[in-house]
Amino acid sequence: MAQLSVEATYGQALFDAANDTGQLEKIQGDILLMQKLFDETPDFLKFVTMPSIGNEEKKKILREIFQDKLSKETLNFLFILIDKGRIGAFQKIAKQYQSLFRAHNACCEGIVYSVEPLNDEQKRKLQEDLSKLLRKKVLLKNEIDLSLLGGIKIQIEGKILDASLKKKMENLKKGIQ
Repeated sequence: MAQLSVEATYGQALFDAANDTGQLEKIQGDILLMQKLFDETPDFLKFVTMPSIGNEEKKKILREIFQDKLSKETLNFLFILIDKGRIGAFQKIAKQYQSLFRAHNACCEGIVYSVEPLNDEQKRKLQEDLSKLLRKKVLLKNEIDLSLLGGIKIQIEGKILDASLKKKMENLKKGIQ
């Protein structure tokens, strides 16, 4: 339970700082970049959490790598997490920040399943149409599902909108029986 309060506390602190400085979107982008890095490079996460490496050395390397890629605020936040021994909780803290960010922007996330990857224009159009329908900003992630046969299926806010060929065939089969 203590970890939850750590994540909530640090996530809220980062969100408040970002909001106060008018950098909510910039820091959101920074967080997504760091999450991707930690996901794709587990050895880098091991490095920044390794107790045998001094905090100053970790901060020096982070500064060298990210000085021109991350905002000063995000970099300083990472330094605080290192100094407080909380850098290992970054992913959970980031999720807390993102939750606050979405709530602040009246935004929700969903997944659009398709047989082939959607291009940027198709994804943008779907996000735009769903945003109008739900009256909030919608962000979609595209995942491939070959079982659909064709069409798309969207999962958002606990609901599923199924416009797949597979679903149409199932409905036709039910109608014939």
